[in-house]
Amino acid sequence: MAPQSASIQSFFKSSKPGTSLAHAQPVASSQIQTNKPGDGFTAAEVEAVLHPVIDESWVPAQDYEEFEIANIVPGPKCVSIQGRVANFYDQNMPSKKPRAAKGCVKIIVKDDSGALTVSVYMLPSQSTSDERACADEIFLKVRLWYANCTYNLRLGQLVSIWTPHVSNGEHGSFASSQAPLFTSIFPERDRSCHFMIHENSDEGVLCKTPLGYREGQPLAGLMTLKNFVDGGYDVIDGRMLVCVKSVGARKKITNKKGVANELVNINIFDDTAEATLTLWGPSALSACTWEPSKTILFISSPGWRIDRRTYISLTSSTLIDIDPNISDAEWLRTYAERLTRHTNINPPFPYKSFDLQTARESENQILFTFAELDQFIRSSPDSTFTGYLNVMITEINITTLHRRHQLLSNEHCGHPLYSNELTAKCKNCEKDVILEINPKILGTVCDETGALAGGKRIMSSEAWEAIMFAKLLALAALPAASNAFGVLKGFNYGSTDASGVVKDQARFEQEFSTAQNLVGTSGFNSARLYTTIQGGTTNSPISAIPAAISTQTSLLLGIWTSAGQAIVDNEIAALKAAISQYGTAFTDLIVAVSVGSEDLYRNSGYPGASDPGPGANPDVLANYIGQVKAAIAGTSAEGRLVGHVDTWTAFVNSSNNALISAADFLGVDAYPYYESANGNDISNAANLFASAYSQVVAVAQGKPVWVTEAGWPVSGPTVAQAVASPENARSFWTSVGCNQLFDKINVWWFQLDDYPTSPNPAFGVIGTAFSTTPLFDLSCPATTLVTPIISIKVPGASSTGDSHLTPVTGSLVGDPTAQPSRVVSHRKPRRRIAV
Repeated sequence: MAPQSASIQSFFKSSKPGTSLAHAQPVASSQIQTNKPGDGFTAAEVEAVLHPVIDESWVPAQDYEEFEIANIVPGPKCVSIQGRVANFYDQNMPSKKPRAAKGCVKIIVKDDSGALTVSVYMLPSQSTSDERACADEIFLKVRLWYANCTYNLRLGQLVSIWTPHVSNGEHGSFASSQAPLFTSIFPERDRSCHFMIHENSDEGVLCKTPLGYREGQPLAGLMTLKNFVDGGYDVIDGRMLVCVKSVGARKKITNKKGVANELVNINIFDDTAEATLTLWGPSALSACTWEPSKTILFISSPGWRIDRRTYISLTSSTLIDIDPNISDAEWLRTYAERLTRHTNINPPFPYKSFDLQTARESENQILFTFAELDQFIRSSPDSTFTGYLNVMITEINITTLHRRHQLLSNEHCGHPLYSNELTAKCKNCEKDVILEINPKILGTVCDETGALAGGKRIMSSEAWEAIMFAKLLALAALPAASNAFGVLKGFNYGSTDASGVVKDQARFEQEFSTAQNLVGTSGFNSARLYTTIQGGTTNSPISAIPAAISTQTSLLLGIWTSAGQAIVDNEIAALKAAISQYGTAFTDLIVAVSVGSEDLYRNSGYPGASDPGPGANPDVLANYIGQVKAAIAGTSAEGRLVGHVDTWTAFVNSSNNALISAADFLGVDAYPYYESANGNDISNAANLFASAYSQVVAVAQGKPVWVTEAGWPVSGPTVAQAVASPENARSFWTSVGCNQLFDKINVWWFQLDDYPTSPNPAFGVIGTAFSTTPLFDLSCPATTLVTPIISIKVPGASSTGDSHLTPVTGSLVGDPTAQPSRVVSHRKPRRRIAV
């Protein structure tokens, strides 16, 4: 900002040292107009005066006596007060003076004995939120002035105030009828006063008791929401205790004066009725931290409007306690949590309630029918039953829900969330929420005695895997498998062998044929290449291309990009030469073209890179992708997907989003074996892999996500908890390959062989010798839907004495080793059923 007036030095001309008037040169009039003299102050000096740096540190120069609000006596005295925000009001006071306060936020701060009203004056360029609290009979009004400091306050925050003087209140001021006292503080200009928000030291214990509350005695004026609607709003100082049901999305409303304010509607309820609480302006931000069915509000003297629905608002005399420490609040919270058990669209599976491993391995197993379950539940509602059900699935709704973008679902802030992606953004708090499989995918199931409607089951992840033959990440990645080749399985193939010898066509044919005939598999008929150039040449097509034509192996082509533009030009030349030489016999086998491989991971000059080596920046890779698309345009390879392969950590780095936008697909390289910081024992490998893949799908912008490298070494060093061995390689093959990838997602495993010598570590599934017999069993265990386990738990009477039944919740867990005629042990009371 420019200074308001010039200093005296602006009226004098400056001259260079040693220059006299006699030697002065004539100056053009245009130069005189443009080079006006300054005022002698530098820009830094002007900025220091108009926008001074705020010293937030404060050390009291004298002793301050701590007071409860009810015990404050008017007069000059250094006092300190601590309380919670119960209400606040923002009053704009525009001013053109740069050092003047531009607004006032009046706050009421409450402790367990009384309340304090605070007025905050601010500049228009700053945003504020303030708080207030209330007292039994005495209120203290505090005007908190500020110029450049921002007080980020919300309802319910714990704050402290230091002031040197308390005066009698003003007539007609904020809550004046209950506020005979007030104080005015300006911490930025007056170092004898201070205002502090307890951001990190609030444990949610202090100042949580409503005013006038006595243990074991009813609160004066407390009524139900229904009583308030039926006429209780006429009661002076009426109070209500309500629970947050849902928090609406924040909206911006512009009034007639052109001033924009935020508005949020909060649905509230108790055990008698429902209403809507409306928050305006800075107070709307307070609702961001409120949790549906958990946050309790104690509202005193609210504003109201009753139409078809009851609307509650804040007035100058309204007070709000957040999660008050009273028994009625705990009862209401318990009541609300009971209701949510009935309305949650996708509740989590209660793993702690059932021992599924014991159920599967028990020698005593039981076969239930729906009729028998109904009889047992009604006769013993507080017992847990674990057993089998033979059921028929009558309906599966994958296609219907996928078209509606409801394949996955969850609930957050009281709002249902649906999407075909693994995550969805909550419209209230704007957080990314992880979604689970929509239970409505599975329709009605029935046996000879009864049926269970769709959406009425709570199913574990193992159950979904057994029924759908797919984990969550595979279901969410349905677009990733949609291509003319179906779902692909293959291996990665370099241009040289483990000793560095360049491979020829015969060697590639030998590898492709071995992969297609591996014992224990249905054949791996696809190959991923790292380069299109034959080793030892400048830009000749790689010998893997004629080998693929000979063996009918589909190809995920590779363009090596880490060596710069000159090499990319040679790669493109080799690709165009292959298209020209082999025609459609070659292009019909092209799945896609990968431009680069782990360039972001290796790029030592880019933030987030993990491997110091040659790589490429995301904008450079995006440019290379465009060059490849242009090169195949107009050829028989036109229309093939052109994407990029990198580690999962590179894709989830938001600085690489430009590359994701340019790519047609993403190829993920994920090795739990190397994740030493994440508990990389083989027992946790499947979870680490699923997490990595899911995170890439979440940022893929809807692009197909394929697995281009995954595997576990058969030999090599131990990395943290990860042990390289054929047994662990077999376990990883089963838990990740069979259960998550094969025939579900396009995958290229790493790798087929280690010929002629084993590297360290060695990942080849057939080792150093070319044989269709692998080093470990590659067969995938069969999955069956016969006699799945179903675990039933029905809670009994609640702690408040209200007896109620909940819908039956089951866990369907496919177990290929289960015996239908055996009986599962169940929790007490122990009993057997004759079948």
